[in-house]
Amino acid sequence: MRKMKSALAAALAGALCLVPVPGTFAVTAHAANSPDYGDFRFTTDDGHVYYLVLSDCTWSEAFERASEAGGYLVNIGGWTEYSTILNKIIDFGLQDYRFRIGAKREKNSREYHWIDEDGEPGSEVINDPSYWSWTRWITGGPSFYANGFDETVISVFLSTQEHRWVWNDVPDDIVASSKYFSGRVGYIVEFDQGSEGYDDAYAGWDQLDGGSYDEATQSGDYYGSYDEATQSGDFTSSNGGFPTYDEANQSGDRSDSHVPDKVGADPSPLLKNVPDNFYFSSGAGAWGTDLDLYDDGSFSGVYHDLNAGEDMDKYPGGTEYLCVFSGAFKNFRKVDDYTWAMDLDLGRLKLESEIGSQWFDERDGIHYVATDPFGIAGGDTFYLYLKGHPIDTLPAGYLNWANLYNPDPGSDTLDVYGIYNVAAERGFWGDFE
Repeated sequence: MRKMKSALAAALAGALCLVPVPGTFAVTAHAANSPDYGDFRFTTDDGHVYYLVLSDCTWSEAFERASEAGGYLVNIGGWTEYSTILNKIIDFGLQDYRFRIGAKREKNSREYHWIDEDGEPGSEVINDPSYWSWTRWITGGPSFYANGFDETVISVFLSTQEHRWVWNDVPDDIVASSKYFSGRVGYIVEFDQGSEGYDDAYAGWDQLDGGSYDEATQSGDYYGSYDEATQSGDFTSSNGGFPTYDEANQSGDRSDSHVPDKVGADPSPLLKNVPDNFYFSSGAGAWGTDLDLYDDGSFSGVYHDLNAGEDMDKYPGGTEYLCVFSGAFKNFRKVDDYTWAMDLDLGRLKLESEIGSQWFDERDGIHYVATDPFGIAGGDTFYLYLKGHPIDTLPAGYLNWANLYNPDPGSDTLDVYGIYNVAAERGFWGDFE
């Protein structure tokens, strides 16, 4: 039985007690001598664990708490991770909070860098126009100084004025700069696999003495025996279900894993055997849709299409059509050995920006236009094609895309995994890296 690290127990001392938001899970009550963590937790398919912690503490205090727990303030590496975090914030109903992230600058510098668990800055300058998140800054940001305070760290929040999620530099003690922020701020802690605090974070800070791991709630002790019936516990000790793929260590050949004949409300027995990342693009031009499919059937993604020569006099960087979105598939049913049908849950489809909204970013000279999620839009029924699907039984609408994606155009079978929007005749492909 593993014991909770004392540093982990102390790491979040002082965080605010959270009143549960309607529609989310309640935070576990603690003993009188324990801190009220006020956290929301999620795990991504690559095994990273994240905590959204609500607290009026300073950025420096948040950094220390994360470090003592064996993690660090989140370093966001790209669109996929960023979109996942935003969607979780929305799912938990925490859109009104400003979350500090693991980036800062020195007072005598104007360069922001990601800060690792040891307090060392990374090499990338994240407020450089070439960096992926450049267009995510609030208009006019970073400002470096405002209202008598040096702004040296970064927070992410939903701007009601710009109608989008933005990055903004703020003081280390944001509440001291304005009482308006009291009770409205938090920070995001990330744990890497293999890090000092990872095992405890993965098991769940509130239930470290549990027996088997509960996959549905992502809580309890992961290192027990694997229960095939409930699909919980330690996959490494399982005698069936995943003969070559090691879920705990994410190693082995996932394509050889067992595919069930049917699934219920939880599609994870099926989706654990397909790739996490799917792509939709013609291979020509600067457009495409990146789709991240999660084991519970939910997804997030980004569609982007840059027309560099459009209205060059007004917009030197061109016009980019953009959609950051999330949603879910439901009603999974087996059609044949290589095909599953699934429906788009229209009630869960969310777009970061309203379709048709526009904004101009002077920093990169790009005119942005919010559009629909190309590849997902226009359909309600989708097919999930497994690797090995016979080519001659695929619909013509998907073959138009499969001929672009298939590594071996002369193959009799599909050499990748596919998702097909039946009504719109648009197809994604994905494979294990």
